[in-house]
Amino acid sequence: MAKTDMTEFEISKVITQSTIFVICLLVILTPVVILVLALGFLLIAQSIVLEELSLIEIIEWYLLELLLFAGSAYLLYRLMIVSVEKHLIEALNALEFSESTDTDDDDQDSQQLRSEDQRK
Repeated sequence: MAKTDMTEFEISKVITQSTIFVICLLVILTPVVILVLALGFLLIAQSIVLEELSLIEIIEWYLLELLLFAGSAYLLYRLMIVSVEKHLIEALNALEFSESTDTDDDDQDSQQLRSEDQRK
């Protein structure tokens, strides 16, 4: 019988690869969806006639939307990194302070228990 159990590393690798694949699809397909929605709205509003658009103009719109989408996604990513780093440093500093006070309290409690045991 062949063993089909996957290790945690293999599972996390598959999840990571599938996540990257989904992100790539979203980066490529989101501008297409936005372009179709924009063209649909313009057709309904009768501001544009589809026959007047050439393939080059549609590709130009797609590339422009792709650049805007990728640029805004990158800016959002950088903003998130800066925010997480700022809050993470503050949280780690608070955690270190609370751990140091907790260990001091624990040391005092253990010393008090020892002294009580020695008295008995």
